[in-house]
Amino acid sequence: MPWRELIPAACGCICLAWGSPAPGAFPSSRPANLPEPTRIKQSTSWGYVYHQFRHHAGDYFKGPNVDQGFYEFLVRLPFLKTSVSPSSKPPLVILLHSRSGDFNRHERGLTDHVVLFPDDNTRDIGHTGWFGYHDQAPKPPKPDSVVVPYTQRRLIYYIEFAIRKYNVDPNRIWIRGGSMGGGGALLFALHHPEWVIGAEADKPPIDMRALPMLLPLAQKTFGPIKLDLKVADTDVSVWQYTSVPWLMANRPGCPVWLDVRHGRLDKVVPFEQYLTSLNPPGRSFLQLFEQGVVPGTFVWDMSGHDRGDPMGTWRADFSPLGKGLIRLDLPTFAFSNGSQGHLGVPEKLGQWHARQHPTRNPRGLINDFCRWDPTSIVDLPERLEIALWLSDEGNEWQRCPVESMTFSVSPRGMLGFPVPRQCAFRYAVVPDGPTGRAASDESGVLTINDVPIRRGRDKAVRLRIEHAMPLPVLSIACPSHPTRRPTPATSVVSRWTVANGSPESPMPVDRYRCWISPKPSMTPPDGSDTSETERVFESLAPGSYHVMVQARLVTGQWGPVTIRQVNIDPTAP
Repeated sequence: MPWRELIPAACGCICLAWGSPAPGAFPSSRPANLPEPTRIKQSTSWGYVYHQFRHHAGDYFKGPNVDQGFYEFLVRLPFLKTSVSPSSKPPLVILLHSRSGDFNRHERGLTDHVVLFPDDNTRDIGHTGWFGYHDQAPKPPKPDSVVVPYTQRRLIYYIEFAIRKYNVDPNRIWIRGGSMGGGGALLFALHHPEWVIGAEADKPPIDMRALPMLLPLAQKTFGPIKLDLKVADTDVSVWQYTSVPWLMANRPGCPVWLDVRHGRLDKVVPFEQYLTSLNPPGRSFLQLFEQGVVPGTFVWDMSGHDRGDPMGTWRADFSPLGKGLIRLDLPTFAFSNGSQGHLGVPEKLGQWHARQHPTRNPRGLINDFCRWDPTSIVDLPERLEIALWLSDEGNEWQRCPVESMTFSVSPRGMLGFPVPRQCAFRYAVVPDGPTGRAASDESGVLTINDVPIRRGRDKAVRLRIEHAMPLPVLSIACPSHPTRRPTPATSVVSRWTVANGSPESPMPVDRYRCWISPKPSMTPPDGSDTSETERVFESLAPGSYHVMVQARLVTGQWGPVTIRQVNIDPTAP
């Protein structure tokens, strides 16, 4: 299946549609009844309770030639709790260890979280980059070998277990790691936005081809570059599939938040990787990040791979994933094109410089001063709103150095407010900001340019967006799939309403089209016409689907196609 066919044409979650394996290949379909992990040990440390679990490896989690009987992982409960009551829903963070680390470790932070420590020390093959390895490992691959995401399969299995066992909040699951663990966290978040809200990555490798020191290890795992092995059930090269810049460029409307931190003196994972444009050519990580391709922040300093910045704490720590500012059931917002450019700190504190590129200033940040109030978000069929301001937290050199800046703001992952592709919108910044019009692009990504944001929460502005089309725009609700998270149902109930009308002035609509497909389609099939505002699709196979709905005015004009993605117990990765 061509990769471009797997990308939705509207904002929302992005998942892969996985096909059937070749006869005699690795097991692609997930077994119907995977065994529950078994607790083998309980311990305490600094007021935390830790549970160690073990589960059978099985062919779904490991290659046929790998000598691995079981895997283990660790779960830490919130501070001073021996259990998690059914009435509470704590957030969950998955902490990925570095290549030299392991899962059996302690963590004192994130006191309100359930913390899950998986392991990526696979026998024979070694570290899998938190992704997987080719199907002949540890033997040399064949020209027709494929790379199987065995490790990502285990991560999803652990998330599902934590939801069942510890009643964690499915809307507040995120992933974090350093070094190789950071690279794995970024890959998992970009591949599986249906499961996690984002990733924090400290000094992560983002493309093995740009790192000569790590490339030999990667070729052992993914096969020699000259073989250019594909990822199982796709026609995508593993060297693209595990490249963060390539994934970013091929994820229009990506909703996951990426919080990346790196040191300019890192010799193991050199900082220059962010400036390298291997694939896609001419679009490096920093170029893509500056363009607002994904929501998030980027911070650089003068630390090395295994030592901190000699200046110590020079910025107020902003961790929206851990603080609950980002949720799976709320929209996310990408910031880009700040009017002051990159803000950098020279050798002495308190002397912020504007327009300082990471290569020209020792320390600095991108988007790290942007703040918002999640309780202020309005995500309704008729409008989208959010309150925005620039940080004034911390001491003099930690707060935003300017009174105001303008940013391009792009909403992502809305559940109520529809953003069809090439659709017109009007916006206003209140109380005293600009008003104007904007349009979503051919991928269904909407960006409002030059939004003025002021320093201090008491000076917050509200960005309000509404539809401005003369044609009907639809808001789709799928009660059987209330969030982007997969559900085990085999049917999808879809309901829709006209979003840019009003009770006082409703759109004169007389007909609808509704259809469903594993990939987005702008051409409605036969039998999609209906006069109803609800449709049920039954007996669907597990996988990722897109529900498409279109409305017609009484004049005969059809409005834009609105798309909503749903996930049914996916067998992938």
